[in-house]
Amino acid sequence: MAAEVANDLILKVESGICDEFSTMMANDAMITLNLIPKSVDVLDPEDFANIFGDNSCQIISSNVTWQDELNQKFIITEENATALIAKINEFNDAIDSLDILLENWNLAGQNNLGANLETAPLFSAPELDVRTLTADDTVADALHVQYEMEIDGETFHMSKIVGSGWQTLLEAANLEVTTVDEVGDTPEVPVDDAQFGELDKNKKVRQAAGDSTDITMLYDLKLDVVVELGRTQKPVQDILQLGRGAIVELDKLAGDPVEIYVNGKRLALGEVVVVDDHFGVRITQLVRKSERVQSLGE
Repeated sequence: MAAEVANDLILKVESGICDEFSTMMANDAMITLNLIPKSVDVLDPEDFANIFGDNSCQIISSNVTWQDELNQKFIITEENATALIAKINEFNDAIDSLDILLENWNLAGQNNLGANLETAPLFSAPELDVRTLTADDTVADALHVQYEMEIDGETFHMSKIVGSGWQTLLEAANLEVTTVDEVGDTPEVPVDDAQFGELDKNKKVRQAAGDSTDITMLYDLKLDVVVELGRTQKPVQDILQLGRGAIVELDKLAGDPVEIYVNGKRLALGEVVVVDDHFGVRITQLVRKSERVQSLGE
């Protein structure tokens, strides 16, 4: 590990990841949730124990694979975790555990860091564990990053323990590119024609497998949104007999959620509501972002 932790660099790159995470939550979950990295240092077991003590904690672990594999653990007290999820559920009850929430952080990290690296880091799916912390959690040479999570005027403390390789990864992703003005006179170099391989029309977007996908350029694109109450199949003879007052039985039971499709891809489930003189749909459950991104390639 480096003799000194590059605090400013780590906080700078972490802030970029957290900003992308907050944007994702606002766009996809309709939640204004800010995650702010406040400090980073070499993990001090005594200081760490002072923060969490013997309290039951939620520990959300995942592996990050780049040049090597390292483990990261987001840690929050069970009391704060319960209060945080309750606050989030006031706006979106589809996020019912922190591993679902931090899956979005991993996706933001993969996209953000992968944009500046030849090979994007791979983040495994988060795993949630509820227990008190042990001496095994305070591994040697680890980094301790402290965050504040803000939502609806309330602030929650969260920590992360991550291997020292995290600094190496962030340093590589933060390399500055020299601009043309800094280079001066550019010597003439031979230029070869670009060679393009055959496009694979069947290639799918595989976010879970580690492919870095940036779709921010599509945010202003207008899409068709369809709310489907239900479906049924009937012979042509029955269709021709339909008239005013006829009842068509659907495959949904009364009270079942309606399905919301965007350009033919299922986005969410919801319930029908009345807003003034208009019908509307309240979203009750979102399809996970990774599944939605994957569907773009289908």
